[in-house]
Amino acid sequence: MARQMRKIYNRIPPGSRNDPVAVAKSYAEHLFEPGGFRRTEILGERRLINKSFNIGLQDEIGNFEQLTKRAVLVSDTLLLSHGPHAPYCHVGVKSQTDDTTDFDTGRPQQGTTRTDHYGIHCPDMTALGTWLLEAEPIIRAGLAWYLPSYTASTEYTGASRRSYPPSRVSAVDYIIRGGRLIDPSESRPVKDRLVRPVLEIDLPFIDGVTMGDFSKITIDEFDSYKGFRGFLRTSFLSMGDALNSEQSQIELTKLRLEIEDQC
Repeated sequence: MARQMRKIYNRIPPGSRNDPVAVAKSYAEHLFEPGGFRRTEILGERRLINKSFNIGLQDEIGNFEQLTKRAVLVSDTLLLSHGPHAPYCHVGVKSQTDDTTDFDTGRPQQGTTRTDHYGIHCPDMTALGTWLLEAEPIIRAGLAWYLPSYTASTEYTGASRRSYPPSRVSAVDYIIRGGRLIDPSESRPVKDRLVRPVLEIDLPFIDGVTMGDFSKITIDEFDSYKGFRGFLRTSFLSMGDALNSEQSQIELTKLRLEIEDQC
């Protein structure tokens, strides 16, 4: 995934980096595959789901900065998505003509032209583009990425026009709705013991850092980041059932104090 993300960033026109909306559209354009948007699974998605430390979060409102700065602290790879119910934003049009050969004459003849009008479901393209720019270092490193939910309509030359429903992201582990964390499957005990506490614990030293600075520090101090990530994972997992009891806030407060002592 890191290799694909680096290719996408390298293809963003230099002049577009001053326009977050253009960056968001460029990102969505490079991930869009005509004919493939109706799939419910992406390449390698099953492998992503099956790994305990790969986490997928869907937030229709899209406060990605806070989610990223926290979830990256416990995940190997963080996938973020707005999901199919967020507002639709048009991205572009792609056309492709399939040329055929007249078998009687052996001469090429014009085939059918397929045109896809497509867009993504996103509540704020400016916010998405800003996040893509500020989180670029960790996205390039494969620590996080964004998976758009597409809607497209397809028309053929001289033929019918077909519309398709939004593509869904089955790699999502949790849906954030109204500030609440919802587990669609309730079958991920390891991830549950990591995601819920990292979103709940008070971490002032993280909340006070910008997304851009967080991304840069994470990559520049990668060994320290990996050490802290391992410490948080071990701490959250060792709490066990305490996170489901009245002692959860006490345990998280104790951990926060321990973190502050180490910083």
